Amino acid sequence: MIIQDDAFFSYDENLFGGTEYMARYFHKNVAKYVPRLKKYNCLIFPGLTQKSYFELAYEPKEIILWLHCLINQYEPKIRFLLTEKRFIDKIKYIVTVSEYHKQDVVKETGIHPDKVVVIYNAIDPIENNLSRFNNVITPQLIYTSAAERGLMLSLRALHKLDLDFRLNIFNEIVPDILNFNDKDKKVINDSRFFFYGKTPHKTVLDYMSKSHIFVYPSIWHETFCISLAEALSSNCLCVYSNLGALNEIGNNFGISYKNTNNIEEHIEIFSEKITEAIKTIKNNKFNPGTQAQFVNNKFSWEVFTNSWIKLNNLV
Repeated sequence: MIIQDDAFFSYDENLFGGTEYMARYFHKNVAKYVPRLKKYNCLIFPGLTQKSYFELAYEPKEIILWLHCLINQYEPKIRFLLTEKRFIDKIKYIVTVSEYHKQDVVKETGIHPDKVVVIYNAIDPIENNLSRFNNVITPQLIYTSAAERGLMLSLRALHKLDLDFRLNIFNEIVPDILNFNDKDKKVINDSRFFFYGKTPHKTVLDYMSKSHIFVYPSIWHETFCISLAEALSSNCLCVYSNLGALNEIGNNFGISYKNTNNIEEHIEIFSEKITEAIKTIKNNKFNPGTQAQFVNNKFSWEVFTNSWIKLNNLV
């Protein structure tokens, strides 16, 4: 267990989201290479500190802020803080996790772009065997993001299809202990849908490495998307909307489509795109090309570590 300094990127060790995944790796493997950063109040949002965030604006130390969400995705007091001039003036650098994220931070806070540094999140390369794409009878689909980010849209779109497939779902949803209205219950009871609930990351990646299609009709403004990067590393054919940073992380691989805020329209579009993906797999026409190599290189832990060392050398 890491003994945390509340002034140095302190995070909630009881949580296991993307933010905490990156923070754990940082403290275990990167912190020793960035001693200069400890001259500053280093905060990770969402994260922890024993001091009031507002109190930090009055301390002599400048602030380095590592953000993982868009400004409007934080609770009201944090949103206020991140637009409060006294706090912004104390900031030495803000670290964001994508260029899309950086643009949002600059727009919402008014901070100078030179004070915002992009350090992409990272993933472990996913070992996988491309022979799984030979003569596929039942395409294996996988959904691994939070339910509220597009699960019901996925299920409604897939339920409409008269096609053979299996969808494996890894998140907090366990239909047996939840109540759904009759319409959603009919969708969820589709025999092609399999819910695994919250599952260890290693197990999810094992299923990912054996899947054919990664499903993500996102309705959430992602600042990165570790799940998409892992799916690309697994050589899955990824079907995803272009909302938020998804196109930036997807790097033109897979099947991306223009997002719409009209849910019924989105369901129709996604139904068409996932049908295209399933037929591509069943007709042996999917060639992942260099997607895994590209993603593994761009979002490697080495790049992540070197990016932090570069920031350390700036201060």
